[in-house]
Amino acid sequence: MKSVDNIWNNRPWLVGDLGQDRAMKPVYIAVGGVTGAGKSTLVTRLSEKVSGFGKCMSIDERETHHPFLNRLFFDPERYSFQIQLNFMLQRVLLIKRWLDAGYNLVMERSHKEDRIFPEFLLDRDLITSGQYRSYMDVWFELDDVTPDPDVLVILDVSPEQAIDRIIRAEEEGHRPKEFPNESQRKEWVEGWCKRYQIFLEQVTNDDKHGNIVRVSASEEDPPSVAERVVRSLHQRGLF
Repeated sequence: MKSVDNIWNNRPWLVGDLGQDRAMKPVYIAVGGVTGAGKSTLVTRLSEKVSGFGKCMSIDERETHHPFLNRLFFDPERYSFQIQLNFMLQRVLLIKRWLDAGYNLVMERSHKEDRIFPEFLLDRDLITSGQYRSYMDVWFELDDVTPDPDVLVILDVSPEQAIDRIIRAEEEGHRPKEFPNESQRKEWVEGWCKRYQIFLEQVTNDDKHGNIVRVSASEEDPPSVAERVVRSLHQRGLF
């Protein structure tokens, strides 16, 4: 079942009275994974499926990218702390705004994953321990007032696969060239992958309601994953 007219593609900062349709609790689906895992493609496929069950806001992570994003890669010691805070605050505001308005939400990355990146930056002395503590204080406060995803899909890819996809997307013009050199790209993607493996183990062990869907991005195509997610939501009575 599909209704493209119900999809609000990448208009998350729309200002105006959206109303509050609370006839049925909206569903919140997040798609996580490292850069280059294929999240944007799966968000599109899931949005097409979910739109058959009511209004759907589809949010690509590029909508939360700050205009100064390249400073995160070119001058991380000076900019990474502030940019990571910006990501987190924007994401939480979007989650609250659209769920409050009664829209089903399909979003690239959840606030649960935001903490992965300051941990990575701390490991490399790109933020201070004081900045990390400040970030986590805010994260815990926001986590208390932000809904968890009904389904969190984690796309699991190797660093080599992720890097190959990043390079291909850059060459085809689908994404800007963010890393200043190949060495940094390799170091950061490998570091993110290690952090995601730790995160995956934690959330899988804590998952009591079948909220976590782990996907080998090299073995399952986006349409199949979208079908699996919607079937899971049906089985749990959320659609």
